[in-house]
Amino acid sequence: DIPEFTSFLKRIYKYVDITKPSLDDCARIFSSELEPSEYAQLFIQWGAKIVIISMGADGCLLATAEGEEYLLFANPVSVVDVTGAGDAYWAGFLTALLADKPPLEAARQGQAIAELKIKTLGPLTQLPGSEMLEKMIASVRYKKKPVVVKK
Repeated sequence: DIPEFTSFLKRIYKYVDITKPSLDDCARIFSSELEPSEYAQLFIQWGAKIVIISMGADGCLLATAEGEEYLLFANPVSVVDVTGAGDAYWAGFLTALLADKPPLEAARQGQAIAELKIKTLGPLTQLPGSEMLEKMIASVRYKKKPVVVKK
């Protein structure tokens, strides 16, 4: 039963600091009639502090409880293997966050590592050196979005 499931999620999100649903996940949880920004605000209203909505080739949306909101654009890459791309994103994102980088920089690093993964067949067995990683992160373009909070 969907309403019961949504009610459960709403109760547990007060314990969630970071969430990374896909756009498809959001449509299943809420409805398919909302914009990514609206989905992010719903998760924040439930209690999440950082929301990253992955949108495949359209990049991702980052929103924080402090009112930041950014659209990160995906770089065009040759897709070889998407298996593990979400895990690669998390690895890059969390590594940056644990190094005290702000959420935007963590999201850019997560996306850079995920892009490296999807153009690599199989697991990533070797990460780029710090200079190359910085170039990859810098290639992730973004746009600050004005946050419109619905009441």
